Amino acid sequence: MTRRRRALQDLEEDIRDHLERETRDNIERGMPPAQARAAARRKFGNVALVEEETRAVWRRPWLDQLLQDLGFAFRVLRRDPAFTAVAILTLAVGIGLNTAVFSVVNSVLLRPLDYPNPGRLVWLGDYNPHIHRDMVMLSDFAEWRARARSYNSMAAYSYQQVAVANTRGAFPVGAVLVGGDFWTLTEAGPALGRLFGPD
Repeated sequence: MTRRRRALQDLEEDIRDHLERETRDNIERGMPPAQARAAARRKFGNVALVEEETRAVWRRPWLDQLLQDLGFAFRVLRRDPAFTAVAILTLAVGIGLNTAVFSVVNSVLLRPLDYPNPGRLVWLGDYNPHIHRDMVMLSDFAEWRARARSYNSMAAYSYQQVAVANTRGAFPVGAVLVGGDFWTLTEAGPALGRLFGPD
């Protein structure tokens, strides 16, 4: 900032020296001082425009404009606290919603599933119009698994509420019951303990 301020001061001094020399030359040619100064300014052109063009050479104009816009925005926000609160709240909600939507899209659509060969996994289901979702009876799953020729392995799962008991009593927790080749398909293992025998 100090270097830039010094450069601007040097530029203003150079322009002033140039105008003074031109004014002196005009006076020596016989012009009155006021007329000589006006003629020197006319010949030099718009001083503010020359300064702006010189600054544009030193630094990109969009950066100057950005800094001016930020300064103006800050002054407006400081002048009206109610508007500032609404603007900040709107930005916070917008950024939060964008982050949430991107997190869902990233985890569901962009990132591959955390399973081996996720491109080879296929969902099979039997849509039940009464409950408006896919549902496969265990007898059907056993039949599909026994007769399947196009699949290497097949697994089933079901979300359920189960009760877990400890010394303080029993409490409900969400659980997933799995069967078939689930552990082979996912290459997963228990975090604690060991797996039960074959299903």
